[in-house]
Amino acid sequence: MQKNSLINVIRTHQEDLINNICNRLQKLPQSHYEIIDFERHQEREEDFLNALLEGVEANNLKNFLVHVENLSIKRSREGYKLDELQQAFNIFEEELWNTIISNHKVDSELIQMLTLCHQLFTNAKDHVAQIYLKKTIDTQKELDNLSERFYVYRHDKRDSKKDDHY
Repeated sequence: MQKNSLINVIRTHQEDLINNICNRLQKLPQSHYEIIDFERHQEREEDFLNALLEGVEANNLKNFLVHVENLSIKRSREGYKLDELQQAFNIFEEELWNTIISNHKVDSELIQMLTLCHQLFTNAKDHVAQIYLKKTIDTQKELDNLSERFYVYRHDKRDSKKDDHY
C-alpha cells in the first residue's frame, strides 16, 4: 500500500521535486554540480527519479542499484569525488522526504514511505561507496605494481653499472 502511495505522491509532484533538487544541487559549493546548467540538472535528476520509481514499482531494487552503479562509474570518470555523490544523494533524499511529508497525511503509511525512501538511499549510498572503494583499491594496486617495477628497473640498472666498473 505505501509503495503505491509513494509512487502517486512522487508522480504528482515530480516537476516540483526535480526543480527543488536541481536548485539545491546548483548551490552545492565547490562541486561539479554548481557548474552544470539547470536544464542538464533536470534531465539527470529526472533520469535518476525514473530509475528509482521503476525499482519501487517493480519491487526490484536490483535495476535501481545497477543504475546507481553506472551513474557512480560515470561520475567517477568525470572527476566527481565520493563526497559529492553522497551529498547529491542526501539532497535528493531530503527533497523527496519534504515532498512526501508536505503532500501526505500524517499516519503510519507516511512513516512506512519515509522508511522505504531511507532504505533505498542507504542502499544506493552504500553501493556507491563500495564502487569508489574498489576503484581506490584497484588504483593503489596499480601504483604498487608500478612502484615495484620501477624499483626492479632501478636496481637492475645499478647492478649493470656496477658490472661495467669491474
